[in-house]
Amino acid sequence: MTIKDIKSENFESDVLNSDKPAMLVFWAPWCGHCHNYKALLETMEADPGSPDITVCRVNTDENTIFTTDMKISGIPTTCFYKDGALIDRRCGVLTKQDILNIFDM
Repeated sequence: MTIKDIKSENFESDVLNSDKPAMLVFWAPWCGHCHNYKALLETMEADPGSPDITVCRVNTDENTIFTTDMKISGIPTTCFYKDGALIDRRCGVLTKQDILNIFDM
């Protein structure tokens, strides 16, 4: 699992054209739930047994147009992509098991 911060310019290359499943997480620095979610994702990233997923984070404060274009109304919101297609979208903090279930892992 790899976590990286992206902007709208990287969306196609880092998410849609990813050779592995990808999560697009919309967050903000002032959001307490986002910090809890970030901690979970970082724990998963550090675990060598975690699935091979790309996690791309979008700071909603710095990427307002992209956030609006993606119709994000609450944070954290996670969009799940597989083979370049959106397969699910969830608002709120998810568990590791939620993530694995969405990707059928």
